[in-house]
Amino acid sequence: MFLIMSGEEYHAFLDSRLDDKSVYEFVPLEDGSGQRLQINAQNCIHCKTCDIKDPSQNINWVVPEGGGGPAYNGIHGCPEIETLAHVLGFCEQRLLLRNSKHHLVRSKIAAALKNKGWIVEEGISCLAENGPTRRVDILAYNADTKQGIIVDPMIRFEVECHQSAEVHLEKKSIYEPTVNYFKLKYALIHVEVFGLLIGARGTIPAFFEEFRRQFALPTSLRDDIVIIVIGL
Repeated sequence: MFLIMSGEEYHAFLDSRLDDKSVYEFVPLEDGSGQRLQINAQNCIHCKTCDIKDPSQNINWVVPEGGGGPAYNGIHGCPEIETLAHVLGFCEQRLLLRNSKHHLVRSKIAAALKNKGWIVEEGISCLAENGPTRRVDILAYNADTKQGIIVDPMIRFEVECHQSAEVHLEKKSIYEPTVNYFKLKYALIHVEVFGLLIGARGTIPAFFEEFRRQFALPTSLRDDIVIIVIGL
């Protein structure tokens, strides 16, 4: 994590944007002439909030310890070594929190599609051609054009630049066998599947932005999702 100072605006930044002052702290200069910014790196939990909320984008946040983040052990009652990737991606103690964030993100996307005139249903059970029952996060369709989309957002820890494309292909392989079911049930001509990766640290991939622009969804949707994902 690196910080480039930009005058006294960081007083306001700390007071208005960050609740936890234990990392960024203004302390008096020894000669009494003013204050300096002290970074207490040992208190940083590497949540990326400072980078995202910094109004002037002067904080350049980077993942420590080889890309996996710091390793904590025994916090929240988990016996595993609690790297950031584990806590945000796999920890059973955080499963309820991850599910809650997922449902909030799903509802935000569904509401944005409804506002654009789509008929939207959430959490629909359906049948796949290869046999298993599936549960689709979002089905949105236009009764006049008979076009539909299946949208499956996935909050997952970010590891590499091609991950969003891999998630999209993963979701297509799961839900494309359900397309004929929805075509028959809702009298649709075409149904397309979109798997949307949302980074567990608040990263919004380019693929998500392409989806948002394709369906003329507001930029506020992106911002609202970031706030949901990085919220504690």
